Amino acid sequence: MSIDAVHDEIFLATPDQTILTFNRLDNGNVAPKRVLGGNDTELSLGEQSMGGGNVPCLRIDPIHNLLLVPVSGRRGGGKILVFDRTASGNTRPKASIRGPVGMGNQFEVYAPKLRLVTHTRGNIEIWNVPLNGESTERPVKIPAPLGRQSGDIGIVLDPLHKEVIIATAAGNTVMTFSVPEVFD
Repeated sequence: MSIDAVHDEIFLATPDQTILTFNRLDNGNVAPKRVLGGNDTELSLGEQSMGGGNVPCLRIDPIHNLLLVPVSGRRGGGKILVFDRTASGNTRPKASIRGPVGMGNQFEVYAPKLRLVTHTRGNIEIWNVPLNGESTERPVKIPAPLGRQSGDIGIVLDPLHKEVIIATAAGNTVMTFSVPEVFD
């Protein structure tokens, strides 16, 4: 789920392989204002089992009107699908980034610079978000070890202090890294 506070919208990924968009200020049992889904979307949002599901995080770039969705790769690995924020129906993604995250990984978007930031295998990775086509450009990697047998469970950007903040699973800690490369 993701909230776009600029456009007052809530985005919700479902195990039905759809993304529902609601007006943020609506109240009660309301229908979504947009539904994105179908074979052309290439959405692969996880599956639901007894009492649960594993749907991905979604991110919105309100400056460039983009919706970024992680999907599991069909041949291993993952990719980020990039849609127009207002896409609906069986709409193809306008761009994609191969490699940054699988469905379970957390990532954030720094919209002013069109950058995607994630943490993978001991590194903060900075990816450029394409506006069209498939990007296979490699990321800038900055060492950021989280400790022994630890993985990230959340990531937040602090543009004011030029920091990336990562919550870890092992040790239940929050780590802050100075990473001006994300913001400059």
